[in-house]
Amino acid sequence: MFREFAATAMAVATLLTGTAGWAEPVRIDVIERQVVPPPILSNLDAPPEVLGLAGAELGLADISATGRFTGTDYQLTTTRVAPDAAFLPAVQALLAEGARLLVVKAPAADLLALADLPEAAGAVIFNIAVPDDALRGTECRANVLHTTPSLAMRADALAQFALKKRWTRLALLEGPNPEDAAFAAALRAAVAKFGLS
Repeated sequence: MFREFAATAMAVATLLTGTAGWAEPVRIDVIERQVVPPPILSNLDAPPEVLGLAGAELGLADISATGRFTGTDYQLTTTRVAPDAAFLPAVQALLAEGARLLVVKAPAADLLALADLPEAAGAVIFNIAVPDDALRGTECRANVLHTTPSLAMRADALAQFALKKRWTRLALLEGPNPEDAAFAAALRAAVAKFGLS
């Protein structure tokens, strides 16, 4: 996922600037809204603290190798917003400093509020965390690119795998959270689409 981001970021940086060999580094900002994680089902499933940032650093290493051939330097800046802090002022400060390539790990509400800022109209925002189908449909924004699969994509992949395995009768257990309900709805749509039951 983050290698895909790196390739896309390099292409977008080239389009934004128009030429290779810039005098100043191409700035890439990673913005994370820290959230209190839900309880995990197993200690084996605990996500690492640097999830997202480590991928961005790996992506930076990838595009920096190509940048040496094109005469381009890349600069990675990281901003973390605490769960109880205001998200938009932190992002507005970055945009005022000239940030135009934003890699965002934040809930959908923060992501949409950022995308709708007038000062973000010329920015390219990479959504690396939110799988909501609405962000690819009714809540689509022209300045947001998605590097994470949507709920519908994940559900379609599972349904196609079940079809390949000839698992035609499936059971669905739904959790109590809103995210569980959204994924369950995507799974039901995929089951109907691929003729499973």
